[in-house]
Amino acid sequence: CVVGSTSYNGQRCTAIKLILVHHSIADEFVRRLASAVAALPRGLPWEEGVLITPLPEPKKPAYLAELVGDAVAKGARVVNEGGGTLAGA
Repeated sequence: CVVGSTSYNGQRCTAIKLILVHHSIADEFVRRLASAVAALPRGLPWEEGVLITPLPEPKKPAYLAELVGDAVAKGARVVNEGGGTLAGA
């Protein structure tokens, strides 16, 4: 799930966008997914081993921040440390 949803920063048309998880394991799944995403190496695309890179479009960070804000306003919660924040935008 981690690579399928984050490769190319999720910009691929085939990136995982929805994951169905039984409610009995949902909290543990979210905890493990957030932990796995947090462990992914970040940096510039040409750096060896980097899996999370800056978004390629200048307006994309603000757009995604709006989506996160809307989701939170409707009851979602951000579970990863630093999630929903903009860095260097």
